[in-house]
Amino acid sequence: MSFSPKRALQALMVAKRHSLYEACIAKQTISAEAYLALRRTAYLQSLKEKGANAKACKVKVIPYTFFSQAGAFSKLVQTDTDLFLFTGNAEKLTADAVEITSAFFSYHEDCRIAYADECAYLKPDWSPDTLLSFFYFGNVVAVRKSALTECLPELEAFEGKEAENYHIEPTSAPQMIKRNLGAEVPVILPEDRMIGAYRKLYQMTLCVIDRAERAGHIEAAIYTGEEEDTWGSEAVFADLKRGHRYSDPESVEGIGKVSVIILSKDHPTILSHCIHSLRECTDYRNLEIIVLDNGSNAKNKMLIEQMRDQLKPEYSFRYIYQPQPFNFSRLCNIGTTYATGDYYLFLNDDAEAVQTDWLDIMLKKAVKPYVGAVGCKLLYPDQTSIQHAGVTNIHLGPAHKLQIGFNKLQHYHGWSHAAVNTAGVTGACLLMRKDVYEQVGGWNEELEVAFNDVELCFHILDLGYQNVCCNQMHLLHHESISRGSDAGKKKLNRLHRERDILYGLHPKMWNYDPYYNRAFETDMMDREFTLGNRFSEQRCSHKGVPQQINGQIDPAWHNEVLRSGIEFAGDGALWKRGKVGNGDYYVQGWYYAMQVDNSRYEVSLILKKIDDTQDEIEFTQDVSGDLWKVPLKRIFRPDWNELLTTIDHPGLSGMSVWFDRTAIPEGEYLLGYFWEDTCSRQKMYDLTAETLKIVHAVTPDTGAENGKDL
Repeated sequence: MSFSPKRALQALMVAKRHSLYEACIAKQTISAEAYLALRRTAYLQSLKEKGANAKACKVKVIPYTFFSQAGAFSKLVQTDTDLFLFTGNAEKLTADAVEITSAFFSYHEDCRIAYADECAYLKPDWSPDTLLSFFYFGNVVAVRKSALTECLPELEAFEGKEAENYHIEPTSAPQMIKRNLGAEVPVILPEDRMIGAYRKLYQMTLCVIDRAERAGHIEAAIYTGEEEDTWGSEAVFADLKRGHRYSDPESVEGIGKVSVIILSKDHPTILSHCIHSLRECTDYRNLEIIVLDNGSNAKNKMLIEQMRDQLKPEYSFRYIYQPQPFNFSRLCNIGTTYATGDYYLFLNDDAEAVQTDWLDIMLKKAVKPYVGAVGCKLLYPDQTSIQHAGVTNIHLGPAHKLQIGFNKLQHYHGWSHAAVNTAGVTGACLLMRKDVYEQVGGWNEELEVAFNDVELCFHILDLGYQNVCCNQMHLLHHESISRGSDAGKKKLNRLHRERDILYGLHPKMWNYDPYYNRAFETDMMDREFTLGNRFSEQRCSHKGVPQQINGQIDPAWHNEVLRSGIEFAGDGALWKRGKVGNGDYYVQGWYYAMQVDNSRYEVSLILKKIDDTQDEIEFTQDVSGDLWKVPLKRIFRPDWNELLTTIDHPGLSGMSVWFDRTAIPEGEYLLGYFWEDTCSRQKMYDLTAETLKIVHAVTPDTGAENGKDL
């Protein structure tokens, strides 16, 4: 090939863009160690500012191997100290671990027992059902000596029995205990000599909590070990979990009737499959099935009635036909008026039971007086991918963690294979006692389609109950067959409106989830449990200056290689504080292109004015009329960098931009992206289905600050 000055120059330009790309990623990246150290320093400082004395408590560090000794509990209560800091490995505690622990107990004078975060394991706030599933306290447990002394008679009696059953030898390898997810019943082999010490530690923790009622959470990563295995779910620990304050009942026999409430319209085949799976694959037999139909056509109504009439009595269900507009909450409430059970199970018609003990497992949680809503893991029909494993409440709103994750893997220290406390569970399979339902007042009918299950769960939390997601079992779920997707202007506006209603009703839950560690990522929809150092609006966003560009984009530049999305677009005060104000507008999203080198392009946000008087618009890529662009600073999005392994340079695929409230005329705008190649003359654009309504002046919400500060 002959020499081409043009190609040579372009190669130099491309090389420069690659260099700028790498430099930009390096500049925006903060290591996990630095991030956790900053949070640890800030946490200790906040305790001191609140009046905590970091030297108020005398702290004695005790390794877990200490419990291998005979008479361990008696020796502990004779120790001259105020606090015990039990740990898997004392050498892995941070230099400020003792100071932080002392300050925490100085500030929380009534706290008897607490656990701390680890660099490899960021933990939820107090979660009793998670503790029953496995020892989520991990490698750091702090206990007041006075609390241990109160439990001494019980613990000495336990230790005496243990000596007869376990030959204990000290070891420095507590991580020897492993889960075996491939077996139905995990087994601990006799050669795991730390098992006796672990049993004592677990028993001590449960006994102290019986009196303390809850454990505190030291929200600082004061343990640097990288162990990822958790323990406590194995069969050898099962006997320890009986007879305590938060224990599950041994059996659900005789606890009452379950009313299964199913909403269904125009899906007789799917409904039939659901009902047959309930009747054929459910050990718990004291249940009634109520099908509420809000308007199937005549043919499908006839098919459902025929199915009902032809089924054997043991397969029977009650069919309620009430044509009306779809409102999930209202229909669920109507269903309860026909129910005669002690428990209500709200179930989608596209759910399928696949293991016979599923309802027994859920009932063992629902029967407990402190438990509100109970859900379970839902898998997609391929039976390998997770659709739901509990709802987390992040800055961007309610989210499904682990969605599309591989079910056979153990995700985040057992979360995906254990009963865990969560902020919410999906209404696709939600069980609760009748008295809890009545106390809450039922489903909020103002939320017709979205976030109604989350609102119900938030309301339950407000009343002091705990919600549980039973991820040790699963149902299959064909997600949202009944209502379709949330695409289109009308549906998107409804989705945004219902999200605003949710946080208007529960302002304290904005940007706050007691079961999702605050050091995790909250500013992007990461499906995994990842550190917040990966992406932060505060660290990455910038102020943009809108420019009107009417007629400057050629319709021929629309290119289908572009992929993009908007994660937030709206009032900046709503993003910052969870309430409307008169500040800047904020837009956050992502974009990438297939089949091209992403690093070569400069990207701008574009806003296309549309008719805001129409509920629906015909979505096109028309760029005529009023058009604005806001130049963007490209932002590192590690989630896309990790997922898009076949895309060329997808790392800088994020955007996070603010602009003045009055910089663009009032009205509703369709949002999209404009791409300009810096190494050639190529230009591309793509409009999304998301809109932003710009209003220059609003009446600010002067209510109390919501949730937690960023």
